[in-house]
Order: sequence, then C-alpha cells, then structure tokens
Amino acid sequence: MTTASEREQQIDEWAARLEQRQRAYRELATDMTTVSVTGESPRGIVRVTTDHAGLVTDIQIRDGHRHVTGHELATEIMTAMRRAQASAQEQVLDLVHEHMPDDQEAAESVAEQYRRRFAAERAPARTATRPESDDEGFGSVFED
Repeated sequence: MTTASEREQQIDEWAARLEQRQRAYRELATDMTTVSVTGESPRGIVRVTTDHAGLVTDIQIRDGHRHVTGHELATEIMTAMRRAQASAQEQVLDLVHEHMPDDQEAAESVAEQYRRRFAAERAPARTATRPESDDEGFGSVFED
C-alpha cells in the first residue's frame, strides 16, 4: 500500500514530467518557425522556398524559363515546391526527435499530419487538353 508521502512524491514527479514536456513543446514550436527550405527544379530554372508548414514564401524563376513551354515551367515549379516541402517535413521531424526524443507518439503524429497535408498536392493533377492555338485571346507571358 502506498503512503500519503509516496503519493505526493508521485504527483510531484508527474507534474515535473508535464512541465518538462510543455517546455519541450514550446521550444519545438519556436524552432519550427525558423524552418525555411528551398527546393530546386530538375533543370535548375526554378527555386521555391517554403516555411515549416510547406507554404510557399518565395519563388525564383531564372531567365532560362523563356525556352520552355508553360506546361514545362509549371512542372518545374511544382517539382521545386514538392522538394522544398519534403525537406521542410524532414527538418520538422528532426526537430521533433531533437526536442522529444522519448515521445515516439508525438513524432508519428507530426509525420502523419505532414503526410495528410501534402498527399493531395502529390496526387496526379487532371489537366484539360486544348489546342495550342487556342489562347482565348491571351498572348503568352513568355513571348517577347
């Protein structure tokens, strides 16, 4: 049977663990806001930077984009964005493991959130086809 002082000690230990976990979560949240990752497209035409949540914060397109079609440029942008998002996910998971090395449940929860967040963006896009000459009255922004 446990004595009153043993129960009190158990409660104190439990409270200390909770306080330590809370501190780790605060530090993790602070460190996550500093994550900024840049992904580059296969041809090196596009660089996309994302934050810890995978949101695009910057896009750089080199002048070489004028030698690719609109579809190819879009593919370059999407590839660079996905690379940046994947790197952001890796960095965030590293931070989770760093701040909470004994909390596998938290790491798996964060990993699952990222898998769900980016799954829709990785799904194959359905594209409508139209004749190249059908510019609907708009000229190409890539032509001089």
